[in-house]
Amino acid sequence: MPVWEWEAGPADWRCYDESIARKLESSYRDRKQTVEIKVKFGRRDTLCEVSDLEVPLVMKQKTPSTPSRDNLILANVRVRRTVVQKRAIPTPRDWGLRQEETALAIKPLAHDCDDFDNILRRMRASLPKARIHTIDRIEHWWLWREFSLAKQRMQARNGNDAIGEKELFHGSGQIHPSKIYRSEQTKSLGFSLESANAGVWGKGCYFAEKASFSHEYAHGSGKKQIFLANVLTGVSQDGDRDEERTGTELRPVDAGSSRGEYRYDSVKGVGDGSDVYVVFETVFAYPTYLITYSIPSVISS
Repeated sequence: MPVWEWEAGPADWRCYDESIARKLESSYRDRKQTVEIKVKFGRRDTLCEVSDLEVPLVMKQKTPSTPSRDNLILANVRVRRTVVQKRAIPTPRDWGLRQEETALAIKPLAHDCDDFDNILRRMRASLPKARIHTIDRIEHWWLWREFSLAKQRMQARNGNDAIGEKELFHGSGQIHPSKIYRSEQTKSLGFSLESANAGVWGKGCYFAEKASFSHEYAHGSGKKQIFLANVLTGVSQDGDRDEERTGTELRPVDAGSSRGEYRYDSVKGVGDGSDVYVVFETVFAYPTYLITYSIPSVISS
């Protein structure tokens, strides 16, 4: 199915969730002039309409309202439809054949395979006493497609040398990991910003080079769970603890850019001895592996 996106800001295109995209596509094929949709802005669902379902596409707020932090008045927000060939977004080789694009598969890694050994070594580099029980590979075509499309857009914007794809750890805290890898909604797609806490470098999704940082935010007690995710860090702004970004979920503006109002893709800082990256777009990260582990208690005699 084609990809439907709306322009949230300069060079900042965001995908509609699957249900809205299907409604737009159906209306487009039926040659309807307008279609009503609900889009989440801030904390509220806003009734909008997309008109002239040909070119150019425009989204505007259906019901006028008083502007506020959580309820914006929208006018002439650009919308685009992109036809993506399935071959343009190959799934990882380890996935094998998929029966359905939206099918979700959770596949445990064998303890004697190279991927398991590599992840174990990364875990024990900062958590030397970690005992890994299982490592599950997350195979979700819809989440992978959104991540891959974001990567393509970042390549077009930054060039091949500024994608910064990294494998980083993430602890989901009180959020059950299944809410992340089973999600298909735009605002709660994968690593949701709705449940993100306002950290030092803004309200975003925090990912770390070292497992010890994410261990502090692991889900569960006794047996704990953290993700090892593929993250697009792109062009990063160096985080400054003196700069007040707590609470904001906007990507910071690169004031030195020659391309007008250009926003950084992530913020990079250092916390508890680990490089930490904060991203403010849900599609910039894919939950590749879910690691279930424990730290044996030390009982003194």
